[in-house]
Amino acid sequence: MFRKYIALVIFLSFTSPVFADEISHRQAVEEMMVSTKTEKMMDSVYVQMDGMFLNMTKELNIPLEQRPLLEKYLKRQSDILRAELNWAWLKSQLVDVYVKVYTEEEIREITAFYNSPIGQKFIAKMPELMQASMQIMQGKMKEMIPKMEALMQEMRTDIEASKRSDNKKKGL
Repeated sequence: MFRKYIALVIFLSFTSPVFADEISHRQAVEEMMVSTKTEKMMDSVYVQMDGMFLNMTKELNIPLEQRPLLEKYLKRQSDILRAELNWAWLKSQLVDVYVKVYTEEEIREITAFYNSPIGQKFIAKMPELMQASMQIMQGKMKEMIPKMEALMQEMRTDIEASKRSDNKKKGL
């Protein structure tokens, strides 16, 4: 019994600093997220995604009388997005990633930058940068959609031809 107690004390003496370091590291990441206003930024991402989905549906030329139905489904889509990508879940995931990628010291240095005047300006301009980036991506997606649709049609045609060829070989 005494040996088990000693083994436990030895185990805890080696693992306790590791757990403390892990907690401190995670807290440093959470402090950085507060400095960068990450949660607030996520709110603007939701709004931008809602706008992106609305713009995509405008191209569907839905008749005016069916707009309430469209709005109903866009609202449900937005609700799903916010529920599935809620801040509590996302924060946990992001903390895990930052802890794996950066040391605690690096996180503290990054946080110091974000707390500096130029870091605060960078954070303040981030929504504007994100919106411009989304517009660039939307424009590129509009260009790509016909190409992707043509590729999908070509794939369907090839798959059907392959099925017919296989059936002929099998004598069907």
